[in-house]
Amino acid sequence: MPDAAARLVTKTLDSQALRDKWQTATPFSHLVIDDFVSETTLARLCQAVAGEPHWPIADEIVSAMASAPTVQHPDLRAFLDHVQSRPVRRQLEAIADLQLGQLLLRSYVYMPGHALLPHSDGRRGVQRRMAFVLYLHTDGCEGGDLRIYQRTLDERGHGIAATISPQPGRLVLFGVDDDSVHEVTEVTAGARVSLAGWFYAPGIDPQAAAGIVATPPEFDVIELDAPLQPETIDLAAPHIAAALRQDVPIRGRYRHADVAVEAPIVQRIVSRVAEQTGVTYAPLAAHLEILTPGDYVLSANDAARRPKQARLVIVADLEGPRSPGGGEIVWHGAHGPVHVSHRTTRCITVVEHGLDLARYSRRFASTAAEQRAICLVIYA
Repeated sequence: MPDAAARLVTKTLDSQALRDKWQTATPFSHLVIDDFVSETTLARLCQAVAGEPHWPIADEIVSAMASAPTVQHPDLRAFLDHVQSRPVRRQLEAIADLQLGQLLLRSYVYMPGHALLPHSDGRRGVQRRMAFVLYLHTDGCEGGDLRIYQRTLDERGHGIAATISPQPGRLVLFGVDDDSVHEVTEVTAGARVSLAGWFYAPGIDPQAAAGIVATPPEFDVIELDAPLQPETIDLAAPHIAAALRQDVPIRGRYRHADVAVEAPIVQRIVSRVAEQTGVTYAPLAAHLEILTPGDYVLSANDAARRPKQARLVIVADLEGPRSPGGGEIVWHGAHGPVHVSHRTTRCITVVEHGLDLARYSRRFASTAAEQRAICLVIYA
């Protein structure tokens, strides 16, 4: 039986014709190749991306949802291996007259309000050679165009040289240097789903070049085995009831309510941690989180309210499963999932951060829409 990579079909490229287009493209070398993958392969990749954990990325130029810096799903890994295999890479090298090494690939989902501002992918010393963008799902998408900019304005003061619309199966390649300025326009409706990344120079480790730590996880996790007692916290308290009604602002797609560190439940949980770890910590701050399926919490949310001297984040699942198969809390690091809190009982997860707050997120996953997770978060 053929392996997974062999079943992923990509178009055989006409290297000479595409080489001419690459060399004559302005304002910098780029190509648009439609139907790069077969319909079957496209469907498999869409399904794989749907099963790949994503969380928000946001900085001064981008807002989107992204997978881990390297794709994790077996079909996505197989596709990555296929595209950077010698036969396919040889075709791309012949087109661009470049020597290409490994490809760093991740999936992106642009939802309404997401965009990528004009920029160049060139980074001094990083040695990216070619950008790779394969559109997977764009049905109902409005916006999300790839705009290519010229370095100088035309006579009307415009700098847009080309606009490339996202279409399923469309591959966009372009050379990477300081002049390859481009953007993704704001998505106003639907979703723009793609696989994107860069081919690096031969001999370059893409993960090292991108600053990805080689060995996960970035933090230590302990799940305490003793279940919590049924008596937990007054969910009818006005500020907590408001959180349950989702009347408070969403911060990172979850509801929260502050809890006093003197509260008995906080003291009991910290004592439980001390009993099973042999280390006593003083609670410094606490809040309640109410998560519904798909909700996520970022390290930035914890960092914003974590006291500087805190060394632990303790997450106590107060409610446990409300029905059989009641979901699970999945912790993600830079490499993808690193820990799963199975909600077979009320449990406590302890995350040791040491001196640095690792980049992570936690997400509530459940197949039942009516499920929720009520967690008490303690910084100690």
